[in-house]
Amino acid sequence: MIEEREYWNPIIETMPQDELKEIQTKKLLWMLRYAYLNSPFYHRLYDENNLKPEDIKTIDEYRKRVPFYKKDDIREQLKKTGDPFGGILAVPQENLVMIHPSTGTTGLNTFMPFTRNDYERIGQVSIRNSWMAKMRPKMKVVANPIGWHWYAASYQISFLKLGVHEYIYGCIPHALTASHMFNAITRFKPEYCIAVLDVILGVNDVCRRLGMDPAEACDSIKYTLGTMGEAVTSKLRQTLQDTWGLEDLFDAGGIGDGLYALCDCRAHDGFHSWGDLYHIELIDDETQELLPSGSGERGEYLVTN
Repeated sequence: MIEEREYWNPIIETMPQDELKEIQTKKLLWMLRYAYLNSPFYHRLYDENNLKPEDIKTIDEYRKRVPFYKKDDIREQLKKTGDPFGGILAVPQENLVMIHPSTGTTGLNTFMPFTRNDYERIGQVSIRNSWMAKMRPKMKVVANPIGWHWYAASYQISFLKLGVHEYIYGCIPHALTASHMFNAITRFKPEYCIAVLDVILGVNDVCRRLGMDPAEACDSIKYTLGTMGEAVTSKLRQTLQDTWGLEDLFDAGGIGDGLYALCDCRAHDGFHSWGDLYHIELIDDETQELLPSGSGERGEYLVTN
């Protein structure tokens, strides 16, 4: 039965690293050419660095020669050209089916364009994360996402693909609407809750005002996927689990640029990243040199989707 399966996609998720590297290489080489031919931003970036897609034939060459950019580079292009996507878009704009913004945490919010194919890809990421975080078909799920945010939109796709029994919009992701989430939980008795940390803490406050034990009010909930960018220490995780009487609490987060969605597993020892869909590098902030995997050194992550 599907409910008893450990992995959503066992072939990909347990693939040997050498096979995974072959997939990464094939996709990277295809993408280099596609981006160069279709994205004004990438075309200019590669020309400025005297790089042609055919110059790169391996991942090692990719790491050494392909230039990276930062978010401020896109913001600069947006100001110069007026292009809402800063030249990144690599398809005709009429091919887009939806545009979702980020929250603008580090400044002007970014708008994430989606084609139908993009929805399929980000849905694969989110459904793997949801499955890893113990969500299963036929579960009743309450959540606080709103469709305007790219992250919420990606997870809503996974809920539909997974076949949850009921998907309840409890509230918006803000502590001021925690009473709405409380009402949804106590009325519909869901088994799974998706909520940012402020909403979780807000529900606790609602329970205190009503003289209720949160574990009693949330007694139907077995698992929570939450926090969404707020740091969760092991102590905080245990406190939240004990307060609600949860079997487990999973942490999730992501980066809008590149549609990079992450989630931890039952080991709670860091986030998982899917190697067939993302290529990750760690570089030294000052020298920009690649840092070896597992070195324990601090640096800046580069994400290529």
